[in-house]
Amino acid sequence: MKKIPVALRRTTLVLVLIVLVRIYFGECVGFYFVCDDFALVERGLWPFPLLLKYTAGSHWIPAANVFFHALYCLFGTKYSLWHFVSLALHVLNAYLVMLIAFRIFRNEFVGILSSIIFLTFSMNYEAVIWITGLCNLLMTLAYLLTLICFDGYLRSRRPALLAATALLMLVSLSTLESSIFLIIMLFAWELLVHNPRDDTRFLAFLRNLRSNVLKYFLLGALMVLFLLFRLSILDFTMLAQASVPSLAEIPVNYARAVAYLVFPYIPALAVEVGRDNIVGVFVALLAVLSFVVRKYRKCRFPIVAVFIALTPTLLLSFIQARYLYLSSAFSSILFGAAIAGLGDLASRGVARAHAAFSRPAYVKLVVVALLCPPILFMEKQMLERRMQEWRKASEWSIRIDEFIRERYRSAEDLSDKMLVFVNMPDGVPSVEVWPAYVARTSMQARVNLLMGRIMNNVKTYALPADILTAFTASEVFADAPRIDRQTLTAMCSNPSYNVYTWDPAYERLKEFCR
Repeated sequence: MKKIPVALRRTTLVLVLIVLVRIYFGECVGFYFVCDDFALVERGLWPFPLLLKYTAGSHWIPAANVFFHALYCLFGTKYSLWHFVSLALHVLNAYLVMLIAFRIFRNEFVGILSSIIFLTFSMNYEAVIWITGLCNLLMTLAYLLTLICFDGYLRSRRPALLAATALLMLVSLSTLESSIFLIIMLFAWELLVHNPRDDTRFLAFLRNLRSNVLKYFLLGALMVLFLLFRLSILDFTMLAQASVPSLAEIPVNYARAVAYLVFPYIPALAVEVGRDNIVGVFVALLAVLSFVVRKYRKCRFPIVAVFIALTPTLLLSFIQARYLYLSSAFSSILFGAAIAGLGDLASRGVARAHAAFSRPAYVKLVVVALLCPPILFMEKQMLERRMQEWRKASEWSIRIDEFIRERYRSAEDLSDKMLVFVNMPDGVPSVEVWPAYVARTSMQARVNLLMGRIMNNVKTYALPADILTAFTASEVFADAPRIDRQTLTAMCSNPSYNVYTWDPAYERLKEFCR
């Protein structure tokens, strides 16, 4: 039987991935901008120097800023085209997952399974269907390309590939800070993938000690210079106020993150992981991982990679769905290898029991056919629930923009105004872990995008949901602006202030002062 050419097989895989992304995430093309989307899309209105030096607290992401600026120049506020870019990047990342899985296991079937599992993984919904998730998609693209270029350098020792590795590493670092441990990932790749045998791994590394030390010195020096430059730009006051979990919270966060990666259909399982049951969870997890690492050497890198990818987020921030996107690339490789391994085990068992059986590959396909459809079905069900909530968030966001556009036909109508939005919804109520974000943040950016330019003579003041029922004698929530009912009444009588409130009964904005 003639073997199908590699190019044709991979082209077919890309077509399959495009069809799957349309089935699973295609509805998001009709979703409007929500919440932080406006702040990032607004980058298109900024001058180029500001894109490179802008910081928000402990965040400095110039590559992402330039990327959003370029997309705005191409698409403006045509949100459907922005979503097409998200879907295209997700397909490209899934294809890169296939390449990486193939280089680890030397098994194209494992690569195909891994890419499909990653593409349909339901916990990636926030990175794919939310325009803000483009940062995670772009960072993951640069991250995976860095690994592939580094692997190419290790095989060929071509300086151009090392230079490409360094450049892509800088792109990844300047897109999101969660790629800070990328150099550790490269070292793990060389030890566990490029030199997989235990008895020769360190000997091979020592044999080329000079070149190895030189390449890591160059990459490390580049990273140190980047971090020093980043620290010189950041606001140290905001950096000192960054939320860092305590030592007791870190293992809990790890256990929750792993639970999300393994059981995305049961988010409550991860929420219920706490300090009281963390010991049992970790003992069981370490027992399984130690067995896998000892028995299946090729699975060592995906396991290590999951923890390397998770660590920056879990040490410096809190868990959100889009922060698991990079880790899910490596966990998908692990699951793809597990399913393919079960198929191989079953086919070998049948071949031993029935020596005359000449088609063991059929047994493998049957096992995969039995395991994959239930997984894909549960992923789809999880995504359907999330899509409903984000569809509602999109509808609310459109209504807010329509209300503002009706009230203010031109930039002159907004001149020297203070727009106060009361009782704004943070997100659509959800039975899952994270809500579908809506409106309260980035109201100033929303107004700027509606007018098509930066409105320096207009200020917005947005207060969170349920604020009207939370008034005390003088102030509201600790994290909200200080304002009382008397101040709101005074605003209504001041022609410079326009006060609006969100009506939850009719799910729309209305004038507060009437």
